This record gives sequence, structure tokens and C-alpha cells, in this order.
Amino acid sequence: MASLYKKRDVWYLALTINNNRVTRSLRTKDYKVAKSIKPHAESALIAELSGFVTKNENLSFNHLCERFLTYNHNWSKNTYKLIKHIPPPILMVNHFQPIQLVELFILAILISAGTGD
Repeated sequence: MASLYKKRDVWYLALTINNNRVTRSLRTKDYKVAKSIKPHAESALIAELSGFVTKNENLSFNHLCERFLTYNHNWSKNTYKLIKHIPPPILMVNHFQPIQLVELFILAILISAGTGD
């Protein structure tokens, strides 16, 4: 069972699993908000610690790209086709930085939005 505690006006969730105490900030100063999001935060933390879910910050860039492309963004078909075809050739070249890839994604979206497709 998880417990709530306050530290410097911010509410935290504390959870003990296998004699290890893990804490996460709930990023709120309001007790009512902290209490309402406690069940969701607790289940998400348990899933993460159990290995059922991997946080985005722990994924490789290739896996993040895969998640990005498979997520339903409600794009038009043409935008999706344009975005889908940008990463494979770029990911084969190791000298590109992740921020450059993000800039290319955004550029592709803007080009698609400008054409109205």
C-alpha cells in the first residue's frame, strides 16, 4: 500500500516493494488533487517496478521513434505517410542527433499542413 506525504509544499507517493522504498513526486501542492491521483500513480509505479511498463526516458531512441510512429495522432493519411518514410534512412546514419530527427519530424508535419493534405 502506498502512502502520501508532503515535502516542501509538494505531495509525494511512497511505496514499499520487496523491502525497497520508492518515492515519486505527484507534482501538486493540493491535497485533494494528490489524493485523487494517488490510485493511478500507485498502479503506474507498481507496473513500472514490476517490469510491465517501461518509462519513455528508459527507452532507446529507436524504440521512441517506433512508439511515436505507431501512436494514433489523428493525422491525415498523407501526413502519416510522409512521417513514416522519413526515419528509416536517417536512423541508418549514426551521426544524426535525436534533436535533428525531431526537427525533421516537425518540418514534415509543417510541410504537410501547408499543403492541406
